[in-house]
Amino acid sequence: MAVDTLSPDWEFDRVDDGSQKIHAEVQLKNYGKFLEEYTSQLRRIEDALDDLIGDVWDFNLDPIALKLLPYEQSSLLELIKTENKVLNKVITVYAALCCEIKKLKYEAETKFYNGLLFYGEGATDSSMVEGDCQIQMGRFVSFLQELSCFVTRCYEVLVNVIHQLAALYISNKIGPKIIETTGVHFQTMYEHLGELLTVLLTLDEIVDNHVTLKDHWTMYKRRLLKSVHHNPSKFGIQEEKLKPFEKFLLKLEGQLLDGMIFQACIEQQFDSLNGGISVSKNSTFAEEFAHSIRSIFANVEAKLGNVNFAFECLSSLHVLKSPLYLWLVLFVWCPFIR
Repeated sequence: MAVDTLSPDWEFDRVDDGSQKIHAEVQLKNYGKFLEEYTSQLRRIEDALDDLIGDVWDFNLDPIALKLLPYEQSSLLELIKTENKVLNKVITVYAALCCEIKKLKYEAETKFYNGLLFYGEGATDSSMVEGDCQIQMGRFVSFLQELSCFVTRCYEVLVNVIHQLAALYISNKIGPKIIETTGVHFQTMYEHLGELLTVLLTLDEIVDNHVTLKDHWTMYKRRLLKSVHHNPSKFGIQEEKLKPFEKFLLKLEGQLLDGMIFQACIEQQFDSLNGGISVSKNSTFAEEFAHSIRSIFANVEAKLGNVNFAFECLSSLHVLKSPLYLWLVLFVWCPFIR
């Protein structure tokens, strides 16, 4: 049986009739038309938004921006109006303290956290010449003084919160009750109290983990002050002013740099020295405080299996910032709970 084979000479030549080129040109025209329509659509959206996107994000072209936030124009006295005048006073005091704590927290987050975290940034140890770190710390002392005043204010607000709660939750044996509080729990007050304690604990954690700040402080206090002591006239400082300045530095170091901001707060003297409000011997307030801690524990435990809550804890500055730890430490240390 013969097998028919085609010789290479008999292969058919490919006929280029231009169909592929025509098809490619048609697709290219369609793609160009799509781009034109999409560009015009984006331009219409931009015109509708009146270039607001550019105003917000283009910092180089628009360094000054207008921040519009709604503010409550009514005062607390106008918002808090019930038929019970005593309750009005109690709610007003508690609301004012909550607002004060919110302001302190905002000030810490926008001013003091960043000021401490970014200290020493932009310059390495190899690029700094002798004396630069002392000069940098000398300029930073005024910031530490403001931070000291801020921490002192936090202490005062916390004592005021405790006194206000202790005055409300009081047994009949100690004194007359302001209002009947059986079954009434001001959970919001304890939540704000936790926020204030979180601020103090965060400051402790920032300072404790800031090696550059501690090193510069040590060099400033030891080397620079010793040089000034040996020759005060060279630095244009009167010798009688050195002692108060050294005491001031020791106060800043003990209050801010020794990791005692949070502990010093909860170890304050909460009982009034003039025989006013008794905190440590107020069993009714201790029970109410313990009840609030248990409620916070229950809220946290209910979220332990939540993935979002786990990410929230991991994204925090430190694990010690968790509310569970805060209230546990508070329960262990504070004398008015034990």
